[in-house]
Amino acid sequence: MPDSPANPPALRAVLYRVVDVDRVAAFYRDGLGFRVEPAPVAGWQEVQLGWDQSLYLAPGGRQAPPLDDRFDHRGIIPIARTFAVDEEAAEVTRLGAQWINPLFDYDMRGHGRIGYFHDPENRPFGIQQRMKDSVREEDLATIDRIRREGIARWLGIGWLIFQVTDLHASRDFYASALSWPELRGTEGFGHMMQIDPYTILQIAFKGIIEDPRRDLAAEPMLPILSTRDVPGLLNAIGAHGGMALPGLERFAAFADPEGHVWLVEPEE
Repeated sequence: MPDSPANPPALRAVLYRVVDVDRVAAFYRDGLGFRVEPAPVAGWQEVQLGWDQSLYLAPGGRQAPPLDDRFDHRGIIPIARTFAVDEEAAEVTRLGAQWINPLFDYDMRGHGRIGYFHDPENRPFGIQQRMKDSVREEDLATIDRIRREGIARWLGIGWLIFQVTDLHASRDFYASALSWPELRGTEGFGHMMQIDPYTILQIAFKGIIEDPRRDLAAEPMLPILSTRDVPGLLNAIGAHGGMALPGLERFAAFADPEGHVWLVEPEE
């Protein structure tokens, strides 16, 4: 496709802007067993979610208001993948975290269990287990990778929920500008775009139009991509209706046609 990247960008991390970096890092490290180490930016912490994906915790945020339901959130929600979701949910409860949506079962091309909780500053985070009967493409690829590399407690971000106002236009933009194909989708559930064989962008409804020129240093949550060709990616973004923005710290930045911002770091 003209003006589309030959190598689609990967999801590297999600940036959380928080009040107390050490407190939030301790929650993910001591309760859920994620490894924490200094991030590439001074004063930030990196919470490693597995499979080369992370949360970046940066200072300068505010306490977020609690959610009654994950659909009340306007923005992104990372969902970490595990094969022991009930045990991990018990740890979340032991830590005193508040559940937004406690674990529930669903059946979409196989059985799954998923739940959403607040971190110590009320940012939403999801955990999910897909069962052995799943025939979803990302789950089959996950099983193949586990056979090659072995099982781990956490297996990266399986899904990234991404709320928009226009499902179809957003789907077309990400398919064209970032070369992320749609694997499946419905009017009610949204469009499932393949970022890589293991990671899905769920383009969901109930989003808002945002001002792309807002202060990114105050943004509470931002997704971060990695690519070997940052200029080529930004050119593709502009060719398909998005726009390059002034960067933040070590990252480049762009906005999609609805003003949703992504950061980009060069792949090392």
